[in-house]
Amino acid sequence: LSPTCVFTPKCTADVSSAILVLTGLKATFAVRGGGHMPIPGYANTIGGVLIGLTDLNEIQLSSDKSYVSVGPGRRWEEVYAYLEPYGLVALGGRVGLVGVPGLLLGGGISFYSNQHGFASVNVIAYEVRAPLI
Repeated sequence: LSPTCVFTPKCTADVSSAILVLTGLKATFAVRGGGHMPIPGYANTIGGVLIGLTDLNEIQLSSDKSYVSVGPGRRWEEVYAYLEPYGLVALGGRVGLVGVPGLLLGGGISFYSNQHGFASVNVIAYEVRAPLI
């Protein structure tokens, strides 16, 4: 599967603007986070625009080390590698290649789900920006 165009925004405002423009044009588009799903219709589009969030890849541990902020362009293997030197782990994907947003928006079964529930239940906040008009 191959989209006609791939757009990789550099900031959340770029994502908002792109979605505003694409919906205004009634264009076909899909959004992919860290990306690992090659199945048609799952973060892919044929003949449309693929918004790839790979450049939105920030990752930062809170000052009290109680939570980690992760950009949508990350995969779980990167999150685990970042947390390892601190002796910490996150409730995330059981396979490192899984993208962070896809797992969390789909519920998210973790190795720790028996003790802490689905990964999505443990999310403190999502950042969503209104489109710039």
